[in-house]
Amino acid sequence: MATRIKFLELDLSDMRSCISAAQNFVKLEERLDILIANAALSVVTNDLIQHTSEKFGEARIVIVASHAHAMYKPVTSNKIDFAGLRTEGSKTLESFSEVQASLQRYARSKLANVLFAQRLHRNFQAAGHSNILVNCLNPGTDSAALPPMIGFISFSIVRWTSIPSEDGALTTLLIATDPEIKSKALSGRYFDVGPLAGKFYYGYSWDATDSKMSDLAKDTELADTLWEWSLLAVDPFKSTS
Repeated sequence: MATRIKFLELDLSDMRSCISAAQNFVKLEERLDILIANAALSVVTNDLIQHTSEKFGEARIVIVASHAHAMYKPVTSNKIDFAGLRTEGSKTLESFSEVQASLQRYARSKLANVLFAQRLHRNFQAAGHSNILVNCLNPGTDSAALPPMIGFISFSIVRWTSIPSEDGALTTLLIATDPEIKSKALSGRYFDVGPLAGKFYYGYSWDATDSKMSDLAKDTELADTLWEWSLLAVDPFKSTS
């Protein structure tokens, strides 16, 4: 049977586009078996996810995070300065402090990915949808996705510690398709790759929730605060989409 690919217009930098894409998907399809959120989180079509799990027995949500989440160092007692999240950072990376601030913003965004996955997992469990499996992962250092700021580091070192995109996708595919994820009812977990970002262990992935997740990533109160903040941030766009 020939594979049919349908194009779904989606601009992750535009919340209205995210909502529109989710609505269009519901019109196009009757089920959503696997949702992989990579690079950014859009609007999760929860209704269709729940319908799929109830009718077909299982649905999976895979959120691509990063080991960088553990590098985030709060500068205030609030852990995450939610009031300052809308503040635009420096557009130049000409000094060490600017590079450091940019890396911290990236680490904070990856922490948010993990916190979001944890809270979404708890939401589905509380609603009785235990067959909706929500997991997140560190794909390793993908050589194709390195930020421009990496230029100040020796290219040979970066190449040695990074992995090809094909190998970087393996952990994502594992969580999305491996039957053991379902048989072991793995949800709300964090998966990682082998040493040195998987350089010498391509595709060697494991459940690293207890060993690799930072203390902040396990903070349920922080996850709840992020969830509520996100709902308020998205709400104005829902009525205008």
